[in-house]
Amino acid sequence: TQVRILNFEDPDDESRAFEFDRCYWSHSSDHQFFATQETLQSELGVTMLEHAMNGFNNCIFAYGQTGSGKSYSVLGGKGEERGLLPRVVEGLFDHFAKLPEGATYKTLVAFMEIYNEQIRDLLAPADS
Repeated sequence: TQVRILNFEDPDDESRAFEFDRCYWSHSSDHQFFATQETLQSELGVTMLEHAMNGFNNCIFAYGQTGSGKSYSVLGGKGEERGLLPRVVEGLFDHFAKLPEGATYKTLVAFMEIYNEQIRDLLAPADS
C-alpha cells in the first residue's frame, strides 16, 4: 500500500510517497477490521520467528502519532493482552527448549527509540 503526501501550499514541491504493508485497527472491538494482539502475532510474529530460526535478522518498526498504540502493540498488557514482542520472545524460547541437548544458540537484541530525530538505546543505562 502506498500513501502519497502533497504540499498544497507549494504546488511546485514534489510529492512524497510512503509505503507500508499493513495498518492495524484496535480502537473498538466491534469494528470489522479490529486487530487483537493475537492478530499481530499470527500476521507478523509467526513469520518473524520462522525467519529468526533460519538465521535472519528481524525488526519491529512501530510508527505513528503519539497515543496511537505503538507501545501497546509491541509490548501489550498481561496475559492474552501481551504484545508482539513478548509473544515472539516466548516463541524463541519455546523453540530453544526443543533443541537437542548440548545445542547452542545465540540471540542478540537491541531496543531503539527514534523521537524528535534523536536515536536512544533503550537498554543503555539512563546516565550514558
